[in-house]
Amino acid sequence: MALKLVADTVDEIFGGDIAGFLSEEPLVFDDIRSVLDQHFARLSALEQTVLFWLTVERQPLSIPQLRQILLTKPNQRLLVETMRNLERRSLIETSNGSFALQNVITEYLTNRLIESVVYELLDNALDLLHRHPLLRPQAKEHIRQSQTRLILEPISVLLQRKWNGSLLVKSLQQILSDLRLMKPHRPGYAAGNILNLLKTLKEPIATYDFSELTVWQADFVNLDLHNANFSGADLSFSAFTHDFGHIYSLALQPQETLIAIGTGNGDIHLWQLADLHPQRILLGHQNRVQGLAFHPNGEILASASYDGTVRIWQVESGRCLNILTKHNDGALAVDFSPDGTLLATSSRDRTICLWAVHALINNAGEQPEPLAVLSQHTDWVDAVAFAPDGRTLASGSEDATICLWDIDAITRQQSVAGQKDVKPIRSITSPTLARENPGRVLTLTFSPNGSLLASGDVSGTVYLWDTQTWQVRHRCHGHENWLRALAFTPDGTLLASSGAETMVRLWDTATGRIVDTFYGHTRSVWALGFASAGNMLYSAGDDGSLRLWNLGSGGEHPAFRLIQ
Repeated sequence: MALKLVADTVDEIFGGDIAGFLSEEPLVFDDIRSVLDQHFARLSALEQTVLFWLTVERQPLSIPQLRQILLTKPNQRLLVETMRNLERRSLIETSNGSFALQNVITEYLTNRLIESVVYELLDNALDLLHRHPLLRPQAKEHIRQSQTRLILEPISVLLQRKWNGSLLVKSLQQILSDLRLMKPHRPGYAAGNILNLLKTLKEPIATYDFSELTVWQADFVNLDLHNANFSGADLSFSAFTHDFGHIYSLALQPQETLIAIGTGNGDIHLWQLADLHPQRILLGHQNRVQGLAFHPNGEILASASYDGTVRIWQVESGRCLNILTKHNDGALAVDFSPDGTLLATSSRDRTICLWAVHALINNAGEQPEPLAVLSQHTDWVDAVAFAPDGRTLASGSEDATICLWDIDAITRQQSVAGQKDVKPIRSITSPTLARENPGRVLTLTFSPNGSLLASGDVSGTVYLWDTQTWQVRHRCHGHENWLRALAFTPDGTLLASSGAETMVRLWDTATGRIVDTFYGHTRSVWALGFASAGNMLYSAGDDGSLRLWNLGSGGEHPAFRLIQ
């Protein structure tokens, strides 16, 4: 191979004049590295980029695969021409339509990549570190191990030799700060590479600020994220341990691009549904996230936490727009009105707050007053739900009542801001068959057409209320413990229910009879949600798993079982 490379050099630079080549002292090569240096220097930027990607990937790649992973997508014709040029220069070889590096080229490029990355970090002049990941955390295990052993570990050793412990921390913190200040924002792999280096160095992640950064291709598996700052960070293409701990809430974005998952430690995970990849983690709550709701436009997410706050998040950036502290105890539920103008929140303080959404978004960081504080209940208010027409708000409480509130009447009054004497238009008592259970209402939801209100209480009974007469149309018996989640299919013909049991029940809303039962969770199931097509049901709970059930097949969808 060395002879072939030298022959190519003589042909390209000296026009085939071997005597001229030998008489040119600066080009008398000491070894194969010198030959490769000369070849590499003559390559185009795209040719160099392709070689470094093949070096990191450490496996053959086809042209479509290469085009997919390149940060800047070249057109097909240019990429084909690039691969032909590299093959002609004997820098790559092809087999069955895929391209790979020969061993000597891989070794040379690995060393060159390591040296370049170290110099870039020392000088805080990032280029390769932006354009190439040093680790592909979702690659096969043997490839990840090779990337760690042959790329990340040598870089870590060299950095430790150049920087002592305190200087290493200070320098990498400064690089992350400079990345955050870069205008215009430059998406790339630099922040993810730094995180992977920190993991290799066994540095505590909490010391570093990754907020508002593009943290792509980061390996979060088994990484302690306690007190780490990833607020507003883009975590696309990264790998996580799929054990979320306890999951207490979930919400599907109306456009079904994302699903939000609220956990027991206060973290909110946003996952892309199309490719089942994590997008980002929303950090800020200090206790379990009990309630989640997307705004109808999908751009805003509201979260209710046991820490007593309700947070308003901008979905695209992950930025927290507002923190609502009106409630005096843990916040339990949130729901947006169908037109997106109102947000209802409820709490263990026995109240419901009604907020104007524009004030929460346009006055980011300020503490607006709620339009109304609804204080009819005498115990925790576990659930709130707007009717599909937006004119009625239902609230369910552990005082065993469901209150119905006239939203039109509340919003018509101009002097209502902060008022506490609003009365419900109706208060109905949750019936129960067991005397020892006072019918505490833990969950409720309206059917899509508004004709039914479903409620669930501590007895495990599901009640279907006729919203015209407010009489119970069906009592659905099948659970033996608390109910915490209810969800209608988009056409309203089926209702899913779950709670302090390991199963999910599916009911026919016309008859009140059980249609199906889904088993698979190993602990309580606290959250449910249907996809818009109505054939897929999401469930999550105490076992730390998020599951997708295929109603058509009556079983669990094999592609979505997020459990460690």
